[in-house]
Amino acid sequence: MRSKAASLPQSIVSWQFNTSTEGWSAQGFSPLRVESGNLVTASLGTGVLPSLSYRGNISLPKGLRMFMIRMRVPKSPLISDDLLDGQLQMYEGAKKTTLSFSAVTDGSFHDIQVNFPDNLSLRDIALTRISLEFPELVRRRDVSISIDSIQFALIVPLLLTPLPTRGVTGACIRGGCSGELCVSPDSPILDTICVFREEYACYQNATCERQPDDSCGWTPTADLSACLSTSQ
Repeated sequence: MRSKAASLPQSIVSWQFNTSTEGWSAQGFSPLRVESGNLVTASLGTGVLPSLSYRGNISLPKGLRMFMIRMRVPKSPLISDDLLDGQLQMYEGAKKTTLSFSAVTDGSFHDIQVNFPDNLSLRDIALTRISLEFPELVRRRDVSISIDSIQFALIVPLLLTPLPTRGVTGACIRGGCSGELCVSPDSPILDTICVFREEYACYQNATCERQPDDSCGWTPTADLSACLSTSQ
């Protein structure tokens, strides 16, 4: 399955699929197949809980806050409303965490945001399996599902870091997750997403102060210019 990192600005995608069914298994669904790069199946209505599972070692770095599932469910008279409720099960060995979501049933692909619980977003996660389950389809036949991608992402509004108290110089302060900002204390932009860039290290020894135009900024020096040039 393909990863679509470009659809999520500043996102981090740590798990990428190919377009095969390797690692996937289905229960209560017809055999999995790949069509146009999408994983496709349909419910069998056998009374078994329909689920799609992926088994493997899935390591998610500390700080990830959500899944993005891009999937398509056609409109069907077998679904009572315009949404198909599902559950995303995360397995860490014998430990299971259940996250709920709803998919729009209009035949178009939609990005479904599934947030992590707060207690999972603060540490590393090592999964052994994930499973997408659809209880509503237990006795429903021929409801098809297509999955285009599953992403793990950091989204700007969901991951902000407290303003560092270190590095105050005059009326200007350092800000941002990596101390890469030089702003006035009343600036609306004090926090940034935690994305590492090599040039941020250049600001650790730079001077944050009022510039000739009275704005806050990094005082240009030969050392700073050289550091920024080599880190591009």
